[in-house]
Amino acid sequence: MVTLDTFRALHEHEHQLAAYCPKCRRWAVLDLKRLIAEGRGDYCAIGRKPRCSKCGGQGQWQLRPPVMKPGIAARAYI
Repeated sequence: MVTLDTFRALHEHEHQLAAYCPKCRRWAVLDLKRLIAEGRGDYCAIGRKPRCSKCGGQGQWQLRPPVMKPGIAARAYI
């Protein structure tokens, strides 16, 4: 089982985390590597909303799974 509950876990499993601000209609992809280097790797975003650095409004998270590499077939596990 893979748990994607912290910035570090997302980075280790090659996921991206983006935030959207509906107030100013802005997308931002978080730099997980930088956040981990700054000591925020254990931050858990579950149950929390991002705050827009431009307008201060509450945003929404978007979890982006790893991009499939060319030549690698998708596998389904049951």
